[in-house]
Amino acid sequence: MRLFGKKDKTPCPLCGGEVTGLFKTKIGGKQEICRECTDKISMQKELLKNAGVEFVREHLAFREEQAKVYATLHFTHSFNFDNSLTVEADEQNRLVAIGVRDFNSWTHPLVLSYDDLTGYELWLQKKKLDDDKTPGETFAMSVSSTLTKLVSTGSGNDTQFYTLKLKTTNQYWPEMEILISVPKDLKYEGYQNNMAGIGQLLKCIVRKEPFSMRV
Repeated sequence: MRLFGKKDKTPCPLCGGEVTGLFKTKIGGKQEICRECTDKISMQKELLKNAGVEFVREHLAFREEQAKVYATLHFTHSFNFDNSLTVEADEQNRLVAIGVRDFNSWTHPLVLSYDDLTGYELWLQKKKLDDDKTPGETFAMSVSSTLTKLVSTGSGNDTQFYTLKLKTTNQYWPEMEILISVPKDLKYEGYQNNMAGIGQLLKCIVRKEPFSMRV
């Protein structure tokens, strides 16, 4: 115990570094980790808060390997929506890279095999617009038709928030919920190609169908 009742700082259980800052990240056992380690982690929040030290260390090693794999990929399809979500596919190696700002995976995207993706859904608030079991209507058509109705009736806000839900076999991201904000102005730059492409590509991968742009 130090003077004035201050406790000695417990080092980061992952790297031994100093844990500083007001808003500290905690893993299983309420152990606090340093900012440097926090910035490297891209794991489902529900898993992280209960994760043991070894599980997180394995995750960090996995992310380092993913960064090496990502650097070797040759993408046949690449989509960037509003600088908040990127989806890139290497068809030859059957790998898809997903970068999400909210998942701490923007500069080092999550790399999954096509077989890792097992489920796809698109929601507008509590209404499901599309999923991998629905034939016919594509992601772009689902979103466009909804926005067109909102514009024509004058209802809703200028921006609508969609949730893209993905299920995977990846132990660190068994489920992904990606929030996408879409302006009601359908002439928004990049909307037609990028948002439509992202949804259609992911849906085709889950359905094990060849991908083709249908806007």
